[in-house]
Amino acid sequence: MDLTRRLMEYLDQPGPAQQERMAGSWLARAGSDHPPLVLYGAGNLGRKVRAALAGSRFQVVAFCDNDPGKWDRPLDGLPVMAPVAAAERFGTQACFVVTIWRAEDEPPRFLDTEAALKAMGVSRVAHFTHLAWAHPEGLVPHYSLDLPLRVLAARREVLAALALFADDRSRDMFIRHALWRLTLEFDLLPAADPEEIYFPEGLIRPGSNDVLADAGGFDGDTCRRMLELWGAGARRIHAFEPDPASAWKFMAWREASPARERIQLHRVALGSSPGSVRFQGTGSLNATSVAGGGVEVPRRTLDEVLAEDPPDFIKMDIEGAEREALQGAATLLRRGPSLAICLYHVQDHLWSIPLLVRSLMPEHRLFLRYHGTDAWELALYATP
Repeated sequence: MDLTRRLMEYLDQPGPAQQERMAGSWLARAGSDHPPLVLYGAGNLGRKVRAALAGSRFQVVAFCDNDPGKWDRPLDGLPVMAPVAAAERFGTQACFVVTIWRAEDEPPRFLDTEAALKAMGVSRVAHFTHLAWAHPEGLVPHYSLDLPLRVLAARREVLAALALFADDRSRDMFIRHALWRLTLEFDLLPAADPEEIYFPEGLIRPGSNDVLADAGGFDGDTCRRMLELWGAGARRIHAFEPDPASAWKFMAWREASPARERIQLHRVALGSSPGSVRFQGTGSLNATSVAGGGVEVPRRTLDEVLAEDPPDFIKMDIEGAEREALQGAATLLRRGPSLAICLYHVQDHLWSIPLLVRSLMPEHRLFLRYHGTDAWELALYATP
């Protein structure tokens, strides 16, 4: 079936039909409503799932993990097993739920992991997202995963955003990611685009006297790449990093850089208004603002910080705060910089951010590119 037609059919279905599909998505994978579960991935997500299921109808019997250093060591009261050992013991009884889902380290696609587990003798394999639809309490929202009923509620906005893109490739990408949010069919998601994230050739063009903004400066990785691509054409780089651990790494790198005089680090979070936020600093890529974060950091707007030094290019990868940060950059955006904005941290960013960008930059052309796997690393590019 044509994907556009399929998207329209799903968007036009009533809520009860979508709820039935949610339940069916889990049953098709698990074989019954609540089989024993083995969590494949004993990291942060696996532990989150284990905690969320405590006291529920779902019984977790073990973790398994590819890291030998975790084997035979109890975790949260459960054994951690090698995948082959777990398959031998539980492969015909339990549903193995894949709880490895992240952007870093280029993990295999879920479909590849599923095939590998079945080759070991596991009869039933599901993804964390399928389980989350069956038991959303404590599990959603989680990055681009949320309840599909929220996509139906945004039908008008979804279709309005689809009409914004400048090429067929972007429109096809949008439809596939919208359908994934409605179906969790991982085979809808294409292979990653070959272009480099934030700087796809032909869309982002370095200038000769540019001011650059790196929102989500981390340890300087993107800033280093900016210097490689722009060279002397980068007149100044403004980086924003609120995580204290990552900011220290950034400053250590900057001090050793020959270009340090052109690089300014702002140790603040970005938002739609000034203030402060609680921040969970980890020194890793998933550091984010949360209500119970261990440190309080100032929050500023791009319009406020860069009023005297407006950027020609803005990159944003700030763990779900992208829309609010763009709202706080409305004046700068009306000046017409190029943008590279991540869309995969929140379900509705797929359509709400393109609509916001178009409202502020009506003459820019909008493109989608997909640089990861399993709904990670989806980015919006806006070019004059």
